[in-house]
Amino acid sequence: MIFNRWWKDLDFSSKLPFARDRLVEGYFWIAISCFEPQYPYARRIQTKLHALVTTIDDKFDGYGTLEELELLTKAIGRWDTDSIHQLPEYMKTCYQAVLDFYREIEEIENIERQICVHHAKDTMKSCNKEVFDWVLQNPKMVRASATVIRLMDDMASHKFEEERRHTPSSIECYLKQHGVSEQQAYDEFHKKIENEWKDMNEECLKPTAFQCFSLVVFSTLLEQQM
Repeated sequence: MIFNRWWKDLDFSSKLPFARDRLVEGYFWIAISCFEPQYPYARRIQTKLHALVTTIDDKFDGYGTLEELELLTKAIGRWDTDSIHQLPEYMKTCYQAVLDFYREIEEIENIERQICVHHAKDTMKSCNKEVFDWVLQNPKMVRASATVIRLMDDMASHKFEEERRHTPSSIECYLKQHGVSEQQAYDEFHKKIENEWKDMNEECLKPTAFQCFSLVVFSTLLEQQM
């Protein structure tokens, strides 16, 4: 009931009709990982975060222009209400919702946990140079996790993106290149994903700080595709 009222007040269905409505789906995903009755707050916060991240993902993945998305990225980097005036009209609602979401957490948390919110903002805004240098080397962990996320995302959103005439996904490219049925393409993608998981498991046997960082990012992104 709380989530439904919050989602309806945002009115993304009319203001952002291109975005997927995955509130209920997201809630069930979060409820599986935080099912204990003593964790209602965790379910509430993570469900809202999942819904907002999915909406932002749709902006980047299938609607916004490069120039518009650069403005949104810079606005999130500055993290202030003044930045909203520089955004296209359709982005303002979502950006304000993100600011309000973190403000909501700060208001109901004690001082100690506000520090956690502060670090969450900083993490969302930037990563240090060492992490970027490691990622640019294209290590196996990054390659494998990126492949899993890309293929799972394309399989999950294939039908939906066909309806909105989205840019061809890896599914469409594979179908045209190999002349196979859709089911055969899905079967092949599942095999590729299984092999990439094996590579990630192998890398987890020799973890580094950067690989742990990669796993955190990967688990967050994977959560959106399930």
